[in-house]
Amino acid sequence: MLQSCNTSDEGEILAFSILSSTFSSERHPYYKVLFVPLQKLHQKHSTHHTAKMAEHWDIYANWNPWHGCTKISPGCKYCYVYRQDEMYGSEISSSDCRKTAQFNLPIKRKRDKTWKIESGKMVFTCFTSDFLLKDADTWRSECWQMMKERSDLWFYFFTD
Repeated sequence: MLQSCNTSDEGEILAFSILSSTFSSERHPYYKVLFVPLQKLHQKHSTHHTAKMAEHWDIYANWNPWHGCTKISPGCKYCYVYRQDEMYGSEISSSDCRKTAQFNLPIKRKRDKTWKIESGKMVFTCFTSDFLLKDADTWRSECWQMMKERSDLWFYFFTD
């Protein structure tokens, strides 16, 4: 169930919180997930925001549970994932979605038993794919479960 929702002036959903009896706990009753349509990201991106992020990079983390994507819209024409894979000479096609070695990163711990991703961070999720990609349907429930377990983090992802 959608608990809260922020929209742009054009009425597009920019961020939301999910409330569900299945994914709740006493301490944190909902997932903290930020959703950004790719079209808005490209329109609103500025060097000012990039500079501000760089000043506080220590509050961010990256999590790419899978890699690869299918181009499904005009917004995908210049996808950086395809360019990046080509630049690094990937032997696997960018259109082949596959799990990564980082799949369980949010629930991994260091040797001292602390989380690898520290509490309170904003986690850029699936930036080398689309979190809602159909090819990843079988893995997504595991990711939702990890997000539930790590309700002390903010998960941020793009979708098209």
